[in-house]
Amino acid sequence: VISQYQRLKYLIIPSVEVFDARACMSFQLLQVIYAPKARIFYRNSITQNPSFTTLIASCPSIFHSYSFKNVFFNDLRIGSAKQNAFQEIVIHNLRIGAKSKLETQFSQNAVCRADDKSKSGLIQNMNADLQSVLFYNTDEKLLEKLKIPVRNAIQSLKSEIDDEISFSSGQLTIQSIELSFRQQSALETFQGVVNEVLAPNLTTFCNFSNSTSKLKTKRIFLPNAHEFGQCNFQQLKQIEIRSLTKIKENDFNFCPNLLSISIQFVEELVNCFHHCKSLQVAELENARLIQNNFIQCVDLSSIKAGKLEVWPDYLDKIVNNCSQTGLNKVQTGLKINLLSIQEKMKKKLQQENSNTKNRLDKIDQAVEKLNQVLGRLFEGFE
Repeated sequence: VISQYQRLKYLIIPSVEVFDARACMSFQLLQVIYAPKARIFYRNSITQNPSFTTLIASCPSIFHSYSFKNVFFNDLRIGSAKQNAFQEIVIHNLRIGAKSKLETQFSQNAVCRADDKSKSGLIQNMNADLQSVLFYNTDEKLLEKLKIPVRNAIQSLKSEIDDEISFSSGQLTIQSIELSFRQQSALETFQGVVNEVLAPNLTTFCNFSNSTSKLKTKRIFLPNAHEFGQCNFQQLKQIEIRSLTKIKENDFNFCPNLLSISIQFVEELVNCFHHCKSLQVAELENARLIQNNFIQCVDLSSIKAGKLEVWPDYLDKIVNNCSQTGLNKVQTGLKINLLSIQEKMKKKLQQENSNTKNRLDKIDQAVEKLNQVLGRLFEGFE
């Protein structure tokens, strides 16, 4: 029934105990499911939801095969999990109880923190890189059995990834001007939950976006970046790039939670910002060319481009393209700020009027001279 609500973001179902097959599948904007009494998840019950971050289920649950795919969990408590219940999932905090049952998972999964109270070390069946997991409340004998270094058990969430890269409380700080290959590799294997990226000195975002495409970043601060690479940050809501001068084709596509963009120095925008379903405002202060953008941006209500150098009929084409995706400039109040174009048209009309006036003045002068000549001729005949 809920499959028709494709723009659903929060699902609160406090009394639901069972998730049937394909109960929550292919929701582009779904972020949170609150189901504290949920205890059974069937095949493909929650899958292919790129924006999904949190499943709140208070009790240890039973997961059937292929319950989850491409899902991110802040907290996951396992009561029982069948073979291949989890496929390509990322877990910030994994809890395995003493009576939990966990069969082998063949798909690669990622775990950031883990509390494994089982005697046999069931976390091994998650098919995750145990050397990168931070263990807490875990028996030392089990750690020895799993060959986990002691530092992994006592390491705090505040860590230095590199001399110029640090991470603390969800904030990734980068002091580098450019990312080295070693730094890119470190970011590719980093499994912390990054909510915010601060990179005050970074001049290009290309290598960084390739290294962190799976991060659930909500805010990016890059005041000195001049170039941005292709990215699909599913959680990105706000981006601040003051010095950006160039946006390549397909940049910023598939950012379903992006609310607004403000870009000052980019002059050409071609084939970008597709499938940004939450995008409402696009401020393109110095854009002179906008072509084939904002496809499937169903919430878009304002485009501001004061220096756009195109004719109104082409702008109508842009609006029509948006309308085909559900955007209606009457219903949603789409406003396109074209002051510069209006000024140019006004000046052109004034110039044409001025030229017309000059021509009329010359014609009047010629007629007056002709009248004078004719008057003299008539005087001669008399």
